[in-house]
Amino acid sequence: MNINERASYIKGLFEGMDLDMSKKKNKLLSNIVFLLADMAETVEDIKEEVEALDEVVDDIDKAVEKLEDFVFEDFMDTDDEEEDDDDDENSIICDCGAVIELDETTDPSDIVCPSCGEHIDCEIILDDEDETESQV
Repeated sequence: MNINERASYIKGLFEGMDLDMSKKKNKLLSNIVFLLADMAETVEDIKEEVEALDEVVDDIDKAVEKLEDFVFEDFMDTDDEEEDDDDDENSIICDCGAVIELDETTDPSDIVCPSCGEHIDCEIILDDEDETESQV
């Protein structure tokens, strides 16, 4: 039984008692019972409003989550592209299609493709930031 049903039950019991309403005690009891019924109805209304607000909050949460995914996906894609750019600077592609990884210890005059065995001529070019790059 919910709170509204319980208050209605008490109100019905009170009305069934057929009390003399000219007595002060009975008037007080009557007002308490009717107040209880009104409060129970108010509590039920508040409960319904909270449930409706809970649904709205869930919808907002889902919308914010989609927005975060959209914003951070673009941000993460930018980071991935920058990482890919770094990978391009640290590798070269042979005519046979093999990717050859380069590091700081690689001698640009002594690069041999591990796939086809061809010797690849490279030179070191300093860019604006004074970092070394290998180019074919």
